[in-house]
Amino acid sequence: MTRPPVAEYSPALGAADRTLPDIVSEWRNARQSTLALFRRLPPGAWSRRGTASDQPISVGALAYVIVGHARHHLEVVEARYLGDLEVAIA
Repeated sequence: MTRPPVAEYSPALGAADRTLPDIVSEWRNARQSTLALFRRLPPGAWSRRGTASDQPISVGALAYVIVGHARHHLEVVEARYLGDLEVAIA
C-alpha cells in the first residue's frame, strides 16, 4: 500500500481552519477511546494477529505502534511550536 504524500491529503483535512483547542479535544477523545479499547481486551486478544499497511502484526505490537505514533506527534508539536516546554502523554 502506497500512502499519498502529506501535501496531498493534509489540506483536505481543513486543519488550518480549525482552532487549537478543537484539535486538542479531538486528539484527546481519540486517545481516550483507544485506551478504553485496549484496557478492555481479554488477555488472549493481545497475541491475535491481523494485517496493517499490508504487513502482519499482533494486537500487542499494534498498541506499541500507536503509543509510539502519538509520542512522535507530541515530540513534533513540542519541537515546532512549544520550544522547551515539556509535553507529556497523560
